[in-house]
Amino acid sequence: ARAEDFLTVFSVGKALNAAREGDPSTVRTQLAIVEELGRGDRFDVGLARAMADQSITSLRGHQSNVNSVAFSPDGSVLASGSYDATIRLWDVSTGQPISEPLRGHVGQPVYTVAFSPDGSVLASGAEDATIRLWDVSTGQPIGEPLRGHVEHLEFGVFDVAFSPDGSM
Repeated sequence: ARAEDFLTVFSVGKALNAAREGDPSTVRTQLAIVEELGRGDRFDVGLARAMADQSITSLRGHQSNVNSVAFSPDGSVLASGSYDATIRLWDVSTGQPISEPLRGHVGQPVYTVAFSPDGSVLASGAEDATIRLWDVSTGQPIGEPLRGHVEHLEFGVFDVAFSPDGSM
C-alpha cells in the first residue's frame, strides 16, 4: 500500500503541475495511472482535470509543488498542502489567500490535507511523519503534532481523514 500511496501522490502532483503548465496530454497520462490504482475518487484528481480543461483559475502562492487540496464542507475555503512545507487557505470566491501560510511540519513537505465535517478543523500530514490539527478560523495549530508513524518515517503521512461525525 505504501508504494501505491507514493505513486498516487507522485502522479497527482505531476498531473497538477502539467495542468498548470497547459499540458493536457501529461494530465491524462498521469490520471490514468491514478485511476488504474483505484484512486480516481480523490478531489485532487478532479482538480487536475478541471485545470486541464481550464475551467478554473490557478491559485498562486506556494513556492513549490502542491501535493494535496481539499474544499471545506461549505465550499467557501480551499486548503492546499505543498512541498514548500506550508499549508495555504484560500477564499474560493476571490481566489485570494485567507491568511499567512500555516507552518508546522518543520521544513517537511505537506502531503495531505482534510477538513473536519463542520469545516472548523483542518488536518495535515507530512513527510515528518506527523499529523497536525489546525483551527481554520485562526490558522493556529491545535495541540501538539500527532506522532506514531515512526516505522514509516522515510515516507511520512500520505492521507488523513475525519470520521463522519467529526469526533476522530
